[in-house]
Amino acid sequence: MDSHIYHCFGGYNASRWGQVAATCSQDAPQLAAQNGTVPVIVGEFSSCMPNGPPYPFNADDVAVMRAFYEAQMSAYGAVVVASRQHGKARALHAVADSQGNAAPVGAFFWNFKTESSYDWSFLAGLQRGYVANVTATPPGASWMSCD
Repeated sequence: MDSHIYHCFGGYNASRWGQVAATCSQDAPQLAAQNGTVPVIVGEFSSCMPNGPPYPFNADDVAVMRAFYEAQMSAYGAVVVASRQHGKARALHAVADSQGNAAPVGAFFWNFKTESSYDWSFLAGLQRGYVANVTATPPGASWMSCD
């Protein structure tokens, strides 16, 4: 089953930090229930949220956007790796080991690059610091998790 989850279209707590909590308290159980019937992949998601921060970001804006992104990665059963190699941007998607917890089998960010909106662009998130570059994350560094 292909599920598309967007917080920006309503149905969630309007506070920015509430979006992070809702990802774990609402999205993760809903997807696990669906995944118990048929395999689920989150075919589309973004960093867009109601009342999202305007750019340029302050430190709290980056913190909430990063926590929101990492909560989605945890809830949606995916790890996204982005890096620069030989001057070319590349993005790799790797499915996380669900270890029998009925997590979805993976997820895809809406778009690698957009010209108009930072919260729909993986590259903009990487450049602005709220999408973690796990290839540059030191060993032992912690990610936000719904567990």
